[in-house]
Amino acid sequence: MYLRSYCNCVQQTVSPCDCCCVEQQFLSPESQNEMLNLHVHNVLRVIAKSIQSSKQFGIIVDGTPDCCCQEQESLCIHYVDEHSQVNKAFMGTV
Repeated sequence: MYLRSYCNCVQQTVSPCDCCCVEQQFLSPESQNEMLNLHVHNVLRVIAKSIQSSKQFGIIVDGTPDCCCQEQESLCIHYVDEHSQVNKAFMGTV
């Protein structure tokens, strides 16, 4: 939450001295998780844009039980880019 408001201050080109969240440190677990989530969503957007521009793609869902016998499924996408290179993207677990 604090990181998002800080990013809004930076995007609006507000002087950091005028921003209410300038003294905020981003060392708490919540701030670190928020920063990671922002990066994850950014990476997924870039991958999704690449997949949308490709002419061919495949979706692979694979599952295996973990140590507690619960099924863990992973989602991977293979796609061909504009240079005819095959790319593989791990999208996450389901």
